[in-house]
Amino acid sequence: MHEVYQAMEQMFSCGLYSSYSSAFQYIDTSNLTKIEALNLNIYQATSLKNLQDFHRAESVYHNVLQLMKQLTAKQKSRSENNESLYQNENEIKYSLYECYVALGQTNAAINQLQNIPPKHRDKKVYHALGSLYSKTGLDHPASAAYKEVLKECPLALDAIVALLKLGMSTKEIQDIAASGGKLPTSESTWYHSYINTQATLYGKDFKACVKECRNLEDKQEFQGCVDVLLTCGLAHAYAGEYEEARILLQRAYSNDNFLFQGMDTLASILYRTNKVAELESHSAKLMNTSDQRAESWVAIGYYCHLNKNFKRAVYFAHKACQIDPRNVEALLLKGNIFLDLKKYRDATNHFREALQLAPYRLEAHQGIVECYIGSQRHREAANAATEACKQFNNSPRALTLYATALLKEPLVIGRAKPLLERAAETGYLPAVYLLVDLLEREGAQEKAVAYIKKNLEHETSGRLYQMLGDLLLKQGKEAEAMEQFSLALSMNPQDDLALAGLQRIEAANDGVGGVGLEASYDLEMTEVASNNESSMVGVVVSGGGGGSEGSGGGIPGSRGRGIVSPSPGSRVGGDLGEDSETEAVWSDGDLNIIGGS
Repeated sequence: MHEVYQAMEQMFSCGLYSSYSSAFQYIDTSNLTKIEALNLNIYQATSLKNLQDFHRAESVYHNVLQLMKQLTAKQKSRSENNESLYQNENEIKYSLYECYVALGQTNAAINQLQNIPPKHRDKKVYHALGSLYSKTGLDHPASAAYKEVLKECPLALDAIVALLKLGMSTKEIQDIAASGGKLPTSESTWYHSYINTQATLYGKDFKACVKECRNLEDKQEFQGCVDVLLTCGLAHAYAGEYEEARILLQRAYSNDNFLFQGMDTLASILYRTNKVAELESHSAKLMNTSDQRAESWVAIGYYCHLNKNFKRAVYFAHKACQIDPRNVEALLLKGNIFLDLKKYRDATNHFREALQLAPYRLEAHQGIVECYIGSQRHREAANAATEACKQFNNSPRALTLYATALLKEPLVIGRAKPLLERAAETGYLPAVYLLVDLLEREGAQEKAVAYIKKNLEHETSGRLYQMLGDLLLKQGKEAEAMEQFSLALSMNPQDDLALAGLQRIEAANDGVGGVGLEASYDLEMTEVASNNESSMVGVVVSGGGGGSEGSGGGIPGSRGRGIVSPSPGSRVGGDLGEDSETEAVWSDGDLNIIGGS
């Protein structure tokens, strides 16, 4: 073995890739054996790959494959060649796959892995093929590849999740895992519970998923488990129970400050519930941890969207899509931005893409329905909402979405009422709000008042108090109306509708000399302000609701479009004339992307 070869090999084995790459250019390989020269080329390609110089690494790897073919033709057996090489031919092809993935060349990556003969493919290759097939929409080959992984590696949890997303049943997965005979019996209890939690999550049975997660967390060894908290939080989020989801996802993040999975969903929840300060802090933490993750850009995008800075919001959402084209929250964010800008075609395209990737997300269905409504295509909106009801088994959120579409068409408004009544029976507040509005439009004010009072016995909501106050005021019951408006303001001091109601009462009483009422109102509001001092800075509860509403008062996944609109004068984030510290950090990029998708 030549001294120069030993020196270069030692430098490579020490991880001095930059030094190796520089020195390699000066090495004369003519005095080395064929195997030594080939190994030096493999070391060079690997060094370049580790230095993320993928184009040059790809070129050297291809050169290595050509040299291997020449060497093999001269030798008697391939095994003699492989025994002394740093990497064999199949490993070189896998390294080429890694280069192509880094370069975003998915088809070339698939071709390299497919060039590996099936009998020589290990589980790493099958897993990579499964991931690539999924990205390109080849569901059947992806499923077959992941099955091969699961046979030998039953604890490959990401393969299990991928198979569930592809529609495989829990029983099929358990049978495949058992067929290999490699599942440790000591781990069978949590293993089957894990499969059930993921199956119910992606099967849209969110209540069952929450129940399974709670059963797991009740066991001492899994208390505070980040993955359990994350799955349970996502189940609540997908069910539209945003307050419960926020608490669980924040718990998961507090247990693992480097967690990214699900943190884009947390950002969307903070956006929908108008928690400006929390969203700013959350996006800053993610961005400080890594700006190479899509979740960081989604979070800051939601913050800009909340502050009505649409140019930056769409730029950040586009940046997230570039990093991870399959990030559902990024697609939903981009769709909602275009929807707010009334670019309905662009918005629809993004919602459809999100729906294809995540049919378990009602927000994607809702976005499509809202685009049709905005385009005055009410029949298509109703058809899209009908499809959502089928997909979500007539859940309260889906029924409310369907009713929203029907309410836009005067000839079929009557069909919306039974849908809202059915959804409202479950206590789903957006359905209750819509039903009260519908009753008022029909002139059944007494019935609307009675219905609100009945719901307030079970659920406190600032929006319900405000609506009750409006109805009582129209009936001339000013004292009772004032009490309801005060209760609404005690839950949300920035509820402009409740404030407007109180001002109307005050103005009416001033006209008849009601000075005492004004003094009483001032005293009462002073007490309300002192009791809510900590929540008066930049906090807006969606739809004017209270803390127990969970999802606020809007359409599932929306901040007030369609089903319930926020207060007309609601302020979000105070004066937005100047950039916040988080937003200003990324203000120098090219933001001229607003016209495209």
